[in-house]
Amino acid sequence: MVKLGLIYYVFSMKIKLINLEDHKVQDGQASYRKTIDENYFDLPLYDVNLYPNRKFDGSVHVLLWKHESYGNLGYLEYFKKMDEANIEVVVYCVTVLFPIASMIGHRVVIEDTRIDNQMYKKIQVGTFLLNRKRCHAYGKKNLGLTTGPFTIQNGLKDFSHHNETYKIDKLYHFYKDKPIYMIEDAYNNWMSGVRSAFDPEKICCEVKWVKYKKIVKYLESRDDCIGVKKEFQKEIINEYNGNQCYLSYQILSSLDLGCRYIGIAGAASLLSLALPVNLIFATDHLNNVPEHMFYFKSLMNTERYNWSTVGFMHNRNHRMGSASSPLPKVYWSLEQEWRMNVLKYCLDNAPIVPGVLDVDPPPNKS
Repeated sequence: MVKLGLIYYVFSMKIKLINLEDHKVQDGQASYRKTIDENYFDLPLYDVNLYPNRKFDGSVHVLLWKHESYGNLGYLEYFKKMDEANIEVVVYCVTVLFPIASMIGHRVVIEDTRIDNQMYKKIQVGTFLLNRKRCHAYGKKNLGLTTGPFTIQNGLKDFSHHNETYKIDKLYHFYKDKPIYMIEDAYNNWMSGVRSAFDPEKICCEVKWVKYKKIVKYLESRDDCIGVKKEFQKEIINEYNGNQCYLSYQILSSLDLGCRYIGIAGAASLLSLALPVNLIFATDHLNNVPEHMFYFKSLMNTERYNWSTVGFMHNRNHRMGSASSPLPKVYWSLEQEWRMNVLKYCLDNAPIVPGVLDVDPPPNKS
């Protein structure tokens, strides 16, 4: 909601719900993996066709993230290009990433993998345990995947980040009114209890790399920042089925309550690609999140939350005299000071802009 004079303009984003169980498939393979309590359990597989009535001229197959920093803008551009060429994009991902996959795919194959033993086991970990071999076998048998590898396996390597600004403007118009999907349980949980666990007065922090020690220390010193040590995330995951729904809760918290987020390291990539999330500040080293991604995210964020996403890129190696960091040490000190000042400004000034949820129920099962 943006206040212009005495008029309030409320921005919303269409959310479409699916009942995940309606899309469960039997792929003929048992897939087991350890949970945090060392017990084994079977991992369901789901095949969600978001465009069942559309006829395509071919298909490509995209593996969404082993690590959350492996690509962002490229997924958006690739889907737009394939969609305009009438090529079906099949995305393979874990359940929690379904909302993102729905933005960059026509069809989504989901493995119901847990994230509590990986994403929030350690502060620096951002790993998704998708069973690639299982997904490849299912795609090959049912969805036209060839005997070769996935079309896109590593977004960081497979996509080019050299984009012209005018392309980003076109990309923005392609995505700004595009609906996002999430599982019905996420929305039901949100309305029945999760909503009360999110306080819009608090700023949600996702920090995935312990080497940002100054930032971590500063965020921990503030009373209005939560999630720095992951206690908040773990609570939501454990109490409200966060293994499937946590990203959906982050999206709903922004759209419904106006909750603000900052993303550090790999989280900068993930929250940039989670288009409805109110990302007020993000930073990572140069190769992971290109400036054009921050520009694109800023366009989305400004329209909905009246705040441009402030993206700060930096060289990964701050050591003086190394091959990858030949600049004087004073440069890195100034850079860190500048980044910290920008972060403080965002935390102190980004507004809380609640919205209105626009939700479609799951379609009737045929």
